[in-house]
Amino acid sequence: MDLKKKVFTSLIWTASGGVYMKLSQFIISIILARLITPEQFGVVAIALIINSIAINITDGGFSHSIVQIKKIKSEALFSINLVNIFISLLITVLIYLTRFKIATFFNLEILSQLLPVISISCLLSGIGAVPGALLTREMRFRELTFIQFIASAFSGLIAIFIAKFGNGIWALTFQPLISNFILTLGYWKTFNYKLKFKFDLEEVKKYSIFGKYILLSTLIDSLFGRINQIVIARVYNVKEVGLFSRAESTRDFPTALISFIISSISFPLFCKVADDKKLRSNILLKMLEMSYYISIPLVLYIFLLSKPIIVLLYGIKWESVSEYLQIIIFAIIFRLPTLVNFSFIKSTGDSKSIFKTELIQKIILLFSILFTYNISIKALIYGQLITIFITFLISSYFVYGMSKINVKIQLSKALKPLLASILLVLIVICLLNIFQNITYVNFTIISLITFISYILISKILKIESQKFLFNQINQIIK
Repeated sequence: MDLKKKVFTSLIWTASGGVYMKLSQFIISIILARLITPEQFGVVAIALIINSIAINITDGGFSHSIVQIKKIKSEALFSINLVNIFISLLITVLIYLTRFKIATFFNLEILSQLLPVISISCLLSGIGAVPGALLTREMRFRELTFIQFIASAFSGLIAIFIAKFGNGIWALTFQPLISNFILTLGYWKTFNYKLKFKFDLEEVKKYSIFGKYILLSTLIDSLFGRINQIVIARVYNVKEVGLFSRAESTRDFPTALISFIISSISFPLFCKVADDKKLRSNILLKMLEMSYYISIPLVLYIFLLSKPIIVLLYGIKWESVSEYLQIIIFAIIFRLPTLVNFSFIKSTGDSKSIFKTELIQKIILLFSILFTYNISIKALIYGQLITIFITFLISSYFVYGMSKINVKIQLSKALKPLLASILLVLIVICLLNIFQNITYVNFTIISLITFISYILISKILKIESQKFLFNQINQIIK
């Protein structure tokens, strides 16, 4: 298979696998939510935050180094693997020794029982890091997708079984443990690289230097990505952590799928016309309008139907999630154009601007938390929304330096989609008055009418991004 065909096949497997994984995980989470209480979800969410940070430290940026460095020695792989296992074992022991202090910090005694079990997945992750990175390096994405799907599906089914006939907290605790066990087993089973059993400290140093910035970036992202949950757990209570994390996961499911569509279209397009500044600018404006065309109606639709969506998906005990969902869903409106701006910046090779933007975002987020954490959880979420909007403004500033397209022009591309969405809101409100009792059937009818109405309104208003979106998706499929 030639390189071009191999890359294309790998992208197809990565894309389809990513979408399928998100969908299967979301379905499993819906089933588990019906069997488990918000309090139980909240407790395990805190334990998983600790475990996630531990796993990122365990890897040490070595996996990215293995994937990116052109030539790699056999003794280097053996040495890195040995160091990974040692660090993961050390961190697992450290979590075990500090479990009571962590439990005291969050005022949750049960964490001292959960953390030793969940931390084993950190050890498993360290054992499987090198073969997993090599599969990625060799672009064996079909095997990777298959292993990841088996791990996700099997661990999810076992978690559902334990939740049904046992204890919900332990169902969620064993799920990542089983998943990491299957992943590690699958990676080593597929691994066909001969290791040279010789430890070389100099090779380890070389790869650690190459990956230290990746490690730092990953750690910052994993910490700040969950900082709201940490604050809510420390200041408020574990039930609110469960409700908030459920609102985030509900928002993140459509966000991940749409982000995949946007990034799959935007980055290749910008790279393709890298030498034509005028054409690049035109594509940027089309992509921005497309991001608003998708995000604004979706956000308003979920805002209006948040309560029936939550109740139909998870059950009445999760009804309070809708209050958080109605706020955090608005993050999508500016996340998508920010993603477009990042794709534009990346296509120029200026990754430093993206790093600066993300660094400023983290600093602003930290200040917003300091000012809002003791007011209310909703105030905390509003602070996060302001941070996302400021991130969009900063990314627009860097784009302006490259294309002379300022923030005003970028925001103007939202006008037509916004007008179409306002008309759509009137239709949805009328439908809600007709179907006052929202059942699965009624919800399906409302969704179908809403979708068709938006397509027709878009045609009447002559929104170009509709045609542009469908054309680009067809190009990807072809």
